[in-house]
Amino acid sequence: MNILLSFLPIFVFVGTYVGTGLYFTWLGVEKAFYQVSPIVSILPALLCAWVIYKGSTNDRMKTFIDGVRHSDIITMCI
Repeated sequence: MNILLSFLPIFVFVGTYVGTGLYFTWLGVEKAFYQVSPIVSILPALLCAWVIYKGSTNDRMKTFIDGVRHSDIITMCI
């Protein structure tokens, strides 16, 4: 169960991005997968990962920043 929980954020991202693309395709919109930015789809996945991770807010932020590798640039972007 724990291994499946760790993959939940990527499933949220793929589900959101592909789901909206398929929805807009079903509506008949041209370039359906370009209607929603991947950045918009990544936000719910980040929120999901933030909620799943057990620990203090500082631990969560440090793990997030370590995960994206370059802490100086990601701190500036956030």
